[in-house]
Amino acid sequence: MQPSIDVMPVYVIVVMSLMLRSVTSLDQTLKDHILKVHNDYRAKQGASNMPKLEWDSTLESGAQEWADKCVFKHKGMGENLAWNSAVTDPEEKLIDTAMENFYNEYKRYSYGTTACGNYNACHYTQIVWAKTTKVGCATKMCDGLANAYNKKTWFLVCRFDPVGNWGGKKPYEKGTACSACQGATCEGGLCVGGTVGSAADAVCEDKNENCADWADFDQCDINPGYMHTYCKKSCNTC
Repeated sequence: MQPSIDVMPVYVIVVMSLMLRSVTSLDQTLKDHILKVHNDYRAKQGASNMPKLEWDSTLESGAQEWADKCVFKHKGMGENLAWNSAVTDPEEKLIDTAMENFYNEYKRYSYGTTACGNYNACHYTQIVWAKTTKVGCATKMCDGLANAYNKKTWFLVCRFDPVGNWGGKKPYEKGTACSACQGATCEGGLCVGGTVGSAADAVCEDKNENCADWADFDQCDINPGYMHTYCKKSCNTC
């Protein structure tokens, strides 16, 4: 027996609704809150070149895809992960706890050490990485989180662009707020619009025609000294 014509659209709508619900777990209020917490921490650094982060839906989608796998493992650089077994707590509280734990890594970080330093402060330095301009996060309530906890667990994934924590680089430059931002306005100690850093830093280019090929073979990580100087565009450091 063929389905009646008025049944099929209902079925399609239900499926689409389920698909959309699986892609996005954060409502706009929580997204705005995550973004504000990131920017509040960035504004506390006394940086001359710290841009205000913007929310990026592409980063959010990638973060959600990874969070849905319920595996506590980094996909790559430019990613902060957190989990919490206090699954009955309000999600805003879980977010605040994760962000506070990320940020408190500053207590074991010495400004100007190479990237994350010797005591693994990579969550903190990524939050305050001055060349990062975008963030997108997602959460998932997992029945179990592989590599971490085998019971119901709240899982947070945040992704950043451009990625931070490059070896041998400072997370930001100290100085008067916004003084190193070219053509930007200053909002609460953060640069909005314009370009960040010196005029030389603003030039985003590769100085060798082979940079893109080398980057495909992970040379940005393996040989950062050369690549971050001569292959800025391909290594996404500008």
